[in-house]
Amino acid sequence: MGKAMRHRSNVVWMGMFAALVVLSVVNAVFLSSCSSGEQQEESRTEQTQGAEAQEVATQDAGEAAEDAIEPVGDVEDGSESDDYLFLVNRAEEHAIPDGWLDSIELVEVQNRLGETFTVERKTAEAYQDAQDELEGEGIYSCLNSAYRSRETQESIYEEQAASFGEQYAAEHVAPGGHSEHETGLAIDVILIVDGEELRSIEQMEAHPEELAELDRVMAKHGFILRYLEGKEDITGYDPELWHFRYLDDAQVAEDIMGRGITLEEYLGVV
Repeated sequence: MGKAMRHRSNVVWMGMFAALVVLSVVNAVFLSSCSSGEQQEESRTEQTQGAEAQEVATQDAGEAAEDAIEPVGDVEDGSESDDYLFLVNRAEEHAIPDGWLDSIELVEVQNRLGETFTVERKTAEAYQDAQDELEGEGIYSCLNSAYRSRETQESIYEEQAASFGEQYAAEHVAPGGHSEHETGLAIDVILIVDGEELRSIEQMEAHPEELAELDRVMAKHGFILRYLEGKEDITGYDPELWHFRYLDDAQVAEDIMGRGITLEEYLGVV
């Protein structure tokens, strides 16, 4: 009996020891789990705080960038074309803008007759497009005059004054610095019909259909007929059916031509 009791006592102690071991293991696992959970929660908190800080920094940077980009003056769509929409005539206040020639590119082009002219680049390109479109309709135009230097314009004025008198020159020729031809944006265009070069008003008016189509297509490509019949008191010049001025804006050109008004009237300078 004594041995049996000792045996049972040993079994009990061994069971208790095993239970203690199991409890220790469970407790260690529980503590480890809690510690891991806390670390994960701390990590998530740090990540959230970092994301919030990054968002705030991004917003601040965006606001700073917006503050740095400020419009200069009244910026509107088509403002580049507005650079071409200035008035040049005999009036003292409507001379060619200072620095204009330094802001453009002049190129040389050759007409159908093999003559070479100097023209502002965009004006030359627009006229070429208009010429090609007209040719597709069986209408042939030809560049007849374009850019003149200040010296050339002054020389023309002096020649006219010497030949016909100062008053005639003042009424028919622009003084230096006030000629549209000096801008590079003005071109004289004649029609060629059945091999004949139409260089006078009478010759051009004898072909009204071709003349009307010339005006329409030129306006479509950004040009206006500058000196109109019946508008001499406004423009200061006799009618010239060949003198076109480039505006770099087809909508404006078509509006002006469609209404039969001058550039002075369109700009409200009359």
